[in-house]
Amino acid sequence: PIPSCALPPTTRVHGKQWYQRRVHGEAFKMNPNLILVLAPFLLMNALSEELPVRARPPITAEDCACKCRPTIYKDLNQMIQGNCMTTDNTGRKWCFINSEDCEDKFGLDKRFNLWKSYKGCSSPSADSDECLGFDV
Repeated sequence: PIPSCALPPTTRVHGKQWYQRRVHGEAFKMNPNLILVLAPFLLMNALSEELPVRARPPITAEDCACKCRPTIYKDLNQMIQGNCMTTDNTGRKWCFINSEDCEDKFGLDKRFNLWKSYKGCSSPSADSDECLGFDV
């Protein structure tokens, strides 16, 4: 239970509940229905603020070297896994890679002797314009 001292003082006028707070020594009253009317407008205003666009970091040689292997398999539910075709329990796509290709390697699959990577699914291909000039 909330202690009674934590609740705002209230007044009942003409059968309606009013919240009362002292502001600069004077009573300030607000109808709870007014809060319900104003809340959607305040929320829309807060959500309409444009979020800053984050610049993509510059492409590095490591990004260009991080290449997915075409290895795939069907799981117990007959869903294709690997090669950025499905997501895992984190909601991110992944692919198989050679152990030295990507810095974010995880989950060695001993059936194929290959590691998994998320970064491989978002890295540019080695022959793309972004990777020209890197020896990969």
